[in-house]
Amino acid sequence: MHCRLFSTNLKRITLEWYYSLPQSLIDSFCTLCVRFTTWFVDCKPMVSCLTSLQHVTEGNTESLRQYMARFSKATLNIFNLRPTVLYALMVGLLPGTFLDSLYVDPPINMDALWARADR
Repeated sequence: MHCRLFSTNLKRITLEWYYSLPQSLIDSFCTLCVRFTTWFVDCKPMVSCLTSLQHVTEGNTESLRQYMARFSKATLNIFNLRPTVLYALMVGLLPGTFLDSLYVDPPINMDALWARADR
């Protein structure tokens, strides 16, 4: 029961991780908590500042969805992330209609940004 409720609190990368787990590996809620903590806290080095995101740029053959996923993973490593992350994302995008739309009508938060990128 707790394992099912746990997934309702997850978003994007953490939810993908949850659904990628083989069911046979999780025998209790305690096991799930240990695996989650190990994957998202212990194994991820903390990056010192937001400027490290300037190196996460969209590749010429990379889709917007692939770039957004990679950028989101990079933001997990940043302690005390601020809303200026949108600027770092825009710097890394290739020129195109999506980038133009961000300049014309900036999203109010990361969820709004993800919703627009999904469209």
